[in-house]
Amino acid sequence: MTNDPSSAQPGDLVEKLGDKLYSGVLTLEQARAALRVSKYTLAKMIKNGELKAIKIGPKYYIGEGTLNAYIDNAQGNATNGTTPS
Repeated sequence: MTNDPSSAQPGDLVEKLGDKLYSGVLTLEQARAALRVSKYTLAKMIKNGELKAIKIGPKYYIGEGTLNAYIDNAQGNATNGTTPS
């Protein structure tokens, strides 16, 4: 993992916001790549409340913990045959 946001890859979990580096946040593009969904599907998930995004300045971000909880919930529901809530 690098502290240079310009070379960040999905999963690096470091984002430069203003003059500070924050660990544990994903850009929407990083979250989209991690979930392997389209930008339209990700926007729908956020709008429907399936996934919580935070706005910092002009951009939206998704917390690493939020994304992990969503994935854990989706995996658990896949095991018992239900859809994620």
